[in-house]
Amino acid sequence: MREKTRRTRRRAVPFLVAALLSALFVSGPIHAGEFEMSMEWRGGLIYVPVSINGSKETLSFILDTGAMMSALDPAVAERLGLEAVGRAQAMGAGAETHEISIFQAATIAIGGASFENVTFAGAPLAPLSIHTGAALDGVLGYNVLSDFAVEIDYANERVKLHDPAEWTYEGDGDEVPLQFKHNLPFVYAGIEEHSDDMHLKHEGLFVLDTGASPALIVNEGFAERNGLLALSDTLIEGPTGFGIGGAVQG
Repeated sequence: MREKTRRTRRRAVPFLVAALLSALFVSGPIHAGEFEMSMEWRGGLIYVPVSINGSKETLSFILDTGAMMSALDPAVAERLGLEAVGRAQAMGAGAETHEISIFQAATIAIGGASFENVTFAGAPLAPLSIHTGAALDGVLGYNVLSDFAVEIDYANERVKLHDPAEWTYEGDGDEVPLQFKHNLPFVYAGIEEHSDDMHLKHEGLFVLDTGASPALIVNEGFAERNGLLALSDTLIEGPTGFGIGGAVQG
């Protein structure tokens, strides 16, 4: 008997903050160039070392292309002496909306790359740490990653940050166009269904999300419209993720 988990869309970064915040606090790299760092690929997530405001403490962040802005655990912010510079309403991956603090770091360092005036949403990340089994201090999202062409080498566990004005891809992989909406990268893709006498392709827009550990997540509406739920003999409902709003049921 086949088993297939029925999943709603899960976000590893547990918040959606108004895009206005990104406009209020502008960050950027102090020096342009190319930078390389080690990464740890664990539980389908990419962990990279980060330091804030020149601290000798090495923090563990995930690199998340599906995060509209970066996040920092409030307990870590307090430990580093960061004071909140504002408040915002945030809707998490769970069912509730919460008021969160907004923090700003004078500098952050990631594998030799330094950034100034970086804004973080204060997101309690302990539930996600428990879920993944790895310590998590923060998340690198769009307001940091958008300054670079980001190259991820999963096989060798390396991340390279390239100056997009000078870097050209020279590999033999396929190039896929991106569509950015609300600071999220979307790709047009399809799910193929094969049988002895049938070949179907269910197409749609998918978020290219390195912060989601499953290989593929489809929302319930897409699954129902395309008859995907009927492909499984068994549907299992349970938590598929955790966020500020609590567990996401799918």
